[in-house]
Amino acid sequence: MNLIRFSSLLGLLAAGMSFPQNPAVAAEVRFENIRSLDGLLPRKTEFYEVAPEVKLKGAYYQFKVKSGHGTYEVESIRNLLKVCHEIKVMEQYKATDAGGEVWKGFSGSLKNLGTGAKAIVTNPNRARKAIGRSFSKAGRSIGRLFKRKKDDDAKSSTGQDRDEAAGGSYYGKTARIFAYDLKLDVYTENPYARELMHAAAKREALGKLVISSAMLAVPVPGLYVTLYGALTPDSIDGKTEIFIRDHLPSELRFQLNRNYVRDNGLDKRKDAKQIAAYDKFLKNPNFSPREIAYLANHLVKMKAAENLSGAIAQLGAIHTVAEAMFIAGQYELLNALNKRHSKITKLVPLGSKIGAVNEAGDFVMTSSFDVAGNSSELESLSKQILEAKQANHAGGAKLYTIGAPSPKFTSASQRSGLVIIGNLLQRPEFTAPKSGSE
Repeated sequence: MNLIRFSSLLGLLAAGMSFPQNPAVAAEVRFENIRSLDGLLPRKTEFYEVAPEVKLKGAYYQFKVKSGHGTYEVESIRNLLKVCHEIKVMEQYKATDAGGEVWKGFSGSLKNLGTGAKAIVTNPNRARKAIGRSFSKAGRSIGRLFKRKKDDDAKSSTGQDRDEAAGGSYYGKTARIFAYDLKLDVYTENPYARELMHAAAKREALGKLVISSAMLAVPVPGLYVTLYGALTPDSIDGKTEIFIRDHLPSELRFQLNRNYVRDNGLDKRKDAKQIAAYDKFLKNPNFSPREIAYLANHLVKMKAAENLSGAIAQLGAIHTVAEAMFIAGQYELLNALNKRHSKITKLVPLGSKIGAVNEAGDFVMTSSFDVAGNSSELESLSKQILEAKQANHAGGAKLYTIGAPSPKFTSASQRSGLVIIGNLLQRPEFTAPKSGSE
């Protein structure tokens, strides 16, 4: 059975962050003792099983997950939620008539996910070198790390893409519709899910059924908050999902640019610098098309906030995949706070991270850290937050984390004026159900 180490790549961002202090030492905890997952994710279901022993290295947990189609090593709670959702969808799909036929082609593709694909967990540059030609077969996200010739498919005379389904590409129209129908992320980092979508796209290109009415009639088992890999119920936006489904990567960027110019009443000559800054963000190869679509949506929802232009410039300057994934998660969580808790009135870039001032007058920063402990990285971040609090004349300062902070770090931070709020997925400002349609 193939072993895929599925890293969030967020660990690259947290390099040097240690909890305990020696980064080479990985502490071990029991799954049931991770409070962040209480009521959110069972350790074992008919679709997957998470090993009871979980390692903690740096700021993230490292989980081992077994499924009927393969074994995963998953870094971070954020990725665990998404991977377990993907496993459920894949295994349920396999049980349908149409899915069983697609699975035959998928099983053959698993041979392509050999030793090379394991390198996905490490530095992206080393991963690409290690797996060479099998890299595209492993299904890395389009728009990350390098460009493929077929990324834009073929261009028409107008400069817009022709969305060709023929050939069953990883991100073509058929694959995107398939992903949308099954509530999967077509740009997922999960190579198993990518190969399944590819197998379905190839079968559809031959005129064969890939989705059965039975599959669409039965709700996909899984957490609502992790559909498509989202962290909160408010993270899912129906119009954005349709937008991702209906556009190739370059079409998506082209349309978002046009929407930005139109909705803000910009003049292509007078506002050329502003438009160029937004276009730089849209074309930043470190973001996946899905992240770009949702970041654009979050920015629209926070368009009344001060320093929007500074935040856009920051997104254009993000220079690693790790930073891109981290800040995309920050905006996802800020979006929930903006809707459920306290309106964001100002966006404040801090290096490669984003902070904000809310209408309550506090400086806030959200993060996808599994653990917050005493370390040089967190000490530096704490200092930055407190300086930003003072510079923006905020009344208080808060740092949200997915996991629980260490008591020692919490106490030390509080004494300096920074409140650490852990287990954010258990808090009402992030978990409140939608009260109505968007």
